Amino acid sequence: MENVLNGAQKSCDCILSVDRFEKILSQFVEIFKRAIRKGIKFRFILTNSNKDTFSIFKDALLQNSLFEVRHFTYSYPCFFIVDCKEVFISTVANRERDDLFLWSTGFFLIEMTQTCFEQIWESASGI
Repeated sequence: MENVLNGAQKSCDCILSVDRFEKILSQFVEIFKRAIRKGIKFRFILTNSNKDTFSIFKDALLQNSLFEVRHFTYSYPCFFIVDCKEVFISTVANRERDDLFLWSTGFFLIEMTQTCFEQIWESASGI
């Protein structure tokens, strides 16, 4: 994950659970802050969540326009799209294993995943 965040040049779109988001945010908060200073935009959709979940997310990081978080009440597989050039799709639903991802730079897989993200982003609710 650290390599993904450090390698991003302009954007990172993610769908993930609240648990994974909390874990990633706490583990890589300084990397997120550094990336935002470089102008990289982050959009997160948190699945299986509601507005009550977000009382813990009052950090200044979430107040930045380059760091957007929305919630979606349904479950969805975890994936990351970096710079619209590569995609990481979780291959397991096991919360104990966060390291098993399918990685691809294939145009059609990225386009399909990005389209899926945009559709869910439009229907997801803001914090």
